[in-house]
Amino acid sequence: MTMNNTTLTHPAEVESAIVWSSEHVEPIEELLQRAELGSVRVRALAADIRRRVSDLGEVIETDEQVAAWESELAEVNSRKAELEALLASMTADTPPADAVAAEPDEDEGDSSALDLAMLVTKHAFDGRVRGWARMQGYEVAKQGRIATSVVRMWIAAHPEEARADDH
Repeated sequence: MTMNNTTLTHPAEVESAIVWSSEHVEPIEELLQRAELGSVRVRALAADIRRRVSDLGEVIETDEQVAAWESELAEVNSRKAELEALLASMTADTPPADAVAAEPDEDEGDSSALDLAMLVTKHAFDGRVRGWARMQGYEVAKQGRIATSVVRMWIAAHPEEARADDH
């Protein structure tokens, strides 16, 4: 393999050079030692080879570090996606677990279904208001009472939705 004045840029070329040099390490070192006894030109070539071998080592170390960083970045992005999904589920317009009732008692009749429907509707409304408020930079709790001023600002910003919800 000849590497005279050649820049290795493609990963396959670098890998090929590594394999080649690992098979010829002793002969190269032996040649470099013998080169110290040679002419000025031979010593200059030997110095150039040493520099290129050193450069190759640095490139390999850099590639390994980049690969480690890329792996770390993939893990961070995976965790970010998990957290975004969790956040989306927390702010979704779905009723809380305690809002899902089992079969209504026969005594309760339609009032239990009506209460459940009102709770689900209120939760959906609260989710929209909380999500909007957070996007506007207001701090709102995940649950509990929403400040009247925040609800009023949401109504002012969404008059059509507010009329439909009748809040």
